[in-house]
Amino acid sequence: MEKEIKHTGIIRKLTDEFYYVAVERAAACEGCSAKGFCNISGDKNELIPVQRLPHQNFAEGDEITIALTEKMGMKALFYGYLMPFLVLIAGIIIAAAADLPQGLTALIGIGALAAYYVAFSFFSKKIDRQFSFRIAG
Repeated sequence: MEKEIKHTGIIRKLTDEFYYVAVERAAACEGCSAKGFCNISGDKNELIPVQRLPHQNFAEGDEITIALTEKMGMKALFYGYLMPFLVLIAGIIIAAAADLPQGLTALIGIGALAAYYVAFSFFSKKIDRQFSFRIAG
């Protein structure tokens, strides 16, 4: 069985499709190896959507544990941090190899990074489906 990243939270809102869970970050992130990179480890509480399954019957205010596989956590780190860094560096290296002025080289690197984020935003819904938390059982 794959290792999981788990967080305990409280259901703050619910719809027909999702529970929206507020996670207490300080307590949830103490033992996590990705806490330095993860957006869930910030200071403020954010509502995390968790797919509602037919057999689950939780109410607002219930405390639940949500989970994400560690593999998905590492994949999120790749898309959010490593890939943008690689795109930036690749843009700079390609522009420098073309013997362009330093200012233009920097702009090309930043432009490549901006293009990455624009492309990422077009595919964000598809990518979001890969990174869904579930209620740990």
